[in-house]
Amino acid sequence: MCFSGKRKRVKKIKLVLNLSLKFSGVIKPVSLSSWLSVLGLVLGVSTLVLSLALVDSYEKAFKKGIFSVYSHLRLRVDDQSEELESIKSRVSKVYNKEFHVSPISIKESLLAHKGSVAGVSLIGIDIKSINTVIDLKDKIIKGKYFSKNTVAKSEVIIGKGIQESFNLNVGDKFSVVIPIRSYDESKQFARKILRLRVRAVVDFGTYDYNKRFLMLSKTLVNEVLDQPKNYFSEVRIKLKNADDVIEFQKSWTKLWPSRDYISNWKDESGGLIEAIEIEKIVIFFLVLIMVVVAAFNVSTNLFLNLSKRQRDFSILRTVGLRKKDIALMLSLNGLLLGAIGLFFGFILAFLIKGVLNYILSKGYFLPPEVYKLTSLSISFDGTELFVVAIATLSLCFISALAPALGISRQTVVEGINYD
Repeated sequence: MCFSGKRKRVKKIKLVLNLSLKFSGVIKPVSLSSWLSVLGLVLGVSTLVLSLALVDSYEKAFKKGIFSVYSHLRLRVDDQSEELESIKSRVSKVYNKEFHVSPISIKESLLAHKGSVAGVSLIGIDIKSINTVIDLKDKIIKGKYFSKNTVAKSEVIIGKGIQESFNLNVGDKFSVVIPIRSYDESKQFARKILRLRVRAVVDFGTYDYNKRFLMLSKTLVNEVLDQPKNYFSEVRIKLKNADDVIEFQKSWTKLWPSRDYISNWKDESGGLIEAIEIEKIVIFFLVLIMVVVAAFNVSTNLFLNLSKRQRDFSILRTVGLRKKDIALMLSLNGLLLGAIGLFFGFILAFLIKGVLNYILSKGYFLPPEVYKLTSLSISFDGTELFVVAIATLSLCFISALAPALGISRQTVVEGINYD
């Protein structure tokens, strides 16, 4: 058979693809061992996808928990008399993209209710600007956000953990004891007792934050502590991109060295985010070994099955197919079986993800005291799925290439006389 011209080349390509499909055993299964090898690939792909999705989902949930309290940057100015507008001006010198700032006041206190006591952080917020940096409204699970009469009513938003520990509901009242340093000769601490009413309950997404933080109007905090109306102890800064914080921090420190204290959301994680990112890479390569083994297992079974059909390949050689056509056809066999394993591996991963999300939604297998999260929902990342797909198909193609070249190099006479 002589192939010439564009039309004949297209027909030749179609012939190679059809033969690849036929010899792969998809139309007519070659053997049980072939499908068992594909099953191994399915399990390897699903395990890899789920492992990456679980770690990635945990990392995203932990980041959201940090953002819900600290935003992207936390700034404590050295000059307590500096106005907020001056700080905004300094931020604009460092960062030329969109940003938001909100002042807060923090005071460590004791919450007392029905004989129980716990240490809490009293956070005075600017009601108007706080949602531009931490999306407090979206975190509310009971009650409503602050109203205009919040200061007069002494209303407060409490974390979900505090609500559960003290059995508080919206509308309940409790006391907060605020220690104040005494400036007399006794050098002791005085105290002020603030009576607060629960306005809403919020879920910050992390166990520690839910157990510790109370949020109320900064104006109310300043009134109780006899501080100036516009006083604030820290400023929360939200950048357009959370990954810009390192460069922002370097630029800020370069312009105003030793003047202020500034930390980013990665600092607040205590190194956990960096550890998760390293763990994700390690998990990828460790579980990828399963896919590599499964891919070479597919290749081995493919080679054993196709070796029995060397006479067919020799006949194809006599009617015009070249050695490289045979090699390509056999390599496509491995790629096709890899695609089948990849497809069903993705389906299995999606099914298991649904089961895991249901289990996690019921609070099983995720103790918040250990994992620091109050909830977790597993989701797949498109980029990770693409990387897994490319890696799997490449491994299957490469693993099938060596046996394909070996079979294609045999002469026509050797193939016909093969027993």
